[in-house]
Amino acid sequence: MAVTILSGSLYGLQANTVRVEVDVRRGLRSFTIVGLPDKAVEEAKERVTAALHNSGLQSPSKLPRRIVVNLAPASVKKIGAGFDLPIAIGFLHAIEPFQCDLSATCFFGELSLHGDVKEVRGALPLVLHAHEQGITTCFIPQDNISEVEMARVSGLHIYGVRSLAELVSDMRRNRVEQRNDAVAKRETRKIGDKASYEHLFEHIHGQEFAKRGAEIAAAGFHNLLLFGPPGCGKTMLAHTMPSILPALRRDELVEVVRIYSAAGDCTEDIVRGRRPFRAPHHSSSDVSILGGGAMIRPGEITLAHKGVLFLDELAEFKSNVLEALRQPLEERRIRIARANGTFEFLADALLVAATNPCPCGFRGDPEKECRCTPALLSKYQRKLSGPLLDRIDISISMRRIAYKEFEQTLQTGDSSEVIRARVTRVHEIQQKRFGSELRFNAAMRPSEIRRFCVVGTNVRRLLQKAVKKYGLSPRGYYKVLKVARTIADLDNREHVALNHVAEALHYRQSTLMQ
Repeated sequence: MAVTILSGSLYGLQANTVRVEVDVRRGLRSFTIVGLPDKAVEEAKERVTAALHNSGLQSPSKLPRRIVVNLAPASVKKIGAGFDLPIAIGFLHAIEPFQCDLSATCFFGELSLHGDVKEVRGALPLVLHAHEQGITTCFIPQDNISEVEMARVSGLHIYGVRSLAELVSDMRRNRVEQRNDAVAKRETRKIGDKASYEHLFEHIHGQEFAKRGAEIAAAGFHNLLLFGPPGCGKTMLAHTMPSILPALRRDELVEVVRIYSAAGDCTEDIVRGRRPFRAPHHSSSDVSILGGGAMIRPGEITLAHKGVLFLDELAEFKSNVLEALRQPLEERRIRIARANGTFEFLADALLVAATNPCPCGFRGDPEKECRCTPALLSKYQRKLSGPLLDRIDISISMRRIAYKEFEQTLQTGDSSEVIRARVTRVHEIQQKRFGSELRFNAAMRPSEIRRFCVVGTNVRRLLQKAVKKYGLSPRGYYKVLKVARTIADLDNREHVALNHVAEALHYRQSTLMQ
């Protein structure tokens, strides 16, 4: 008898429906899986056989049967161990049909040899895809419940499964509908539960100019470049950025959890709505930063979606990695083309980069002399190309602070909590401005710049002088207006004024470009 059980596979962030067709008939004992399976899927027959046996259920090893499992469509590569559960259910359904209707039910899960159902990668995108295909019931591992609960998809019943024996017992007794919907019955988790941060703005003494630039960057999601001598606080300031960013909105949360679910890295902080903070080492490859690989997975820039991507020691990254970032920084998404298809990943991240002004780190320092030769300095500066620097919205030169500044115990400037309140207010302004789209001022299109960044004659004269003096490109010109719009929002002003543009121009200057 042949039966069909619905399941799914994940490739990149794209989920596909997979029909697990199980045929059991009399013949020499054999167990074959076809349909372009990878090694992990082929090994499912050993896991399924052991799990059925150790759960006290009918096992292929005990029956003189020829078992063929086809994963359709056969032209799509099947990856991972998530087909264990549907294969086991399909086998049991073929030898003794369940009384419950499985035509609109899908199963995902890896089986241990003891029959426990283990979590799988990509539960959220698989569940959302199942709902789009008209499926009404999903059985997933209990350990994956936390990452799908925020979706709250109406009309879809999601049940957590701890063991194969428990699930089969309920299905045999037709008690599936009596099981608690693991998502509907789960206690509502409040997004943005108060989180503790290791690095806070009140821990930074001095550097008020840099802290002001970081606040503007967080408010409008503007790319930020910090440069200065070693030990001046660049890295610490970057690590404080999550403390001033508000929690993810529910629509943002679904996007972010979907990415982390596909990457198999869905932590409790992410599920609770804390914005991602990714800080890859400067030795990272282009694939690890951008995404891809033999098994297509999101890279660091996608894992930082709606959060912070911190590139410390920017000039030490490989040139091909930095140049490859130019397009996703502009488009807020990345397309990876391979022989077997094209994959698109979201990449709306706030880039924060830190670097020294020269190899020794003391160029322009009033106390220590720079030891770099002109040739060495030129080679160092060439690592950061003009097109890459042109995509930076805010550049801040940080100075070495005096002893009396970092020795003082009194807090200087506003706390992270106070700044986060201001940033939250600006995010709400942008949400009203752009409607349902999940965008910030940094991603304004030219038509929106003309609409929301209307300036007077005196401001235009200032911009005209700035274009001539600093050689601003059209992209740089528009970035100045975007930053000025964010400054005006922080100032709670409807229109962009002269002082807003003047401050934005000040952040545009970079000694690295001089």
